Amino acid sequence: NIKAFEFIEITDQPITDLKDQISKKLKGKIKGTEVALSIASGNGKTHMALISALLSDPVGIRFTVLTKDGLVFM
Repeated sequence: NIKAFEFIEITDQPITDLKDQISKKLKGKIKGTEVALSIASGNGKTHMALISALLSDPVGIRFTVLTKDGLVFM
């Protein structure tokens, strides 16, 4: 069961600007009340901006991880 996805590109900038950039790029793209989110790679600043943007939408977050057995909800 493959779900549709889309990559968004972000540029490195101060965390408040990064949150605003992510919010603008996600606007109108999230359907429903929750998203699956994997933050297994990246840095804390990006993670904080992304989580803040999602919660400001507002949308619920389900943390996920990709394993050898597929996508696992944490």
